[in-house]
Amino acid sequence: MAGATFAFLANMIPLCIILAVPAFIGWAMPYFCFIKIRDKRIAAVTPLIEQQYDAIYEVCEKAHGLLA
Repeated sequence: MAGATFAFLANMIPLCIILAVPAFIGWAMPYFCFIKIRDKRIAAVTPLIEQQYDAIYEVCEKAHGLLA
């Protein structure tokens, strides 16, 4: 991106465009990588969270049974 900026300031518009395209791709790619990694982690962790919810529910049922 710095090269594209300096090329623009030096009135080298074609070089500016050539250097700017990979820079913008470099800005956009991390977002899509983040989304992909986030979705994988959510898919991996969700069953574990559900197991913990089930365990907590069972403990609460037992506690309620002791109180009643």
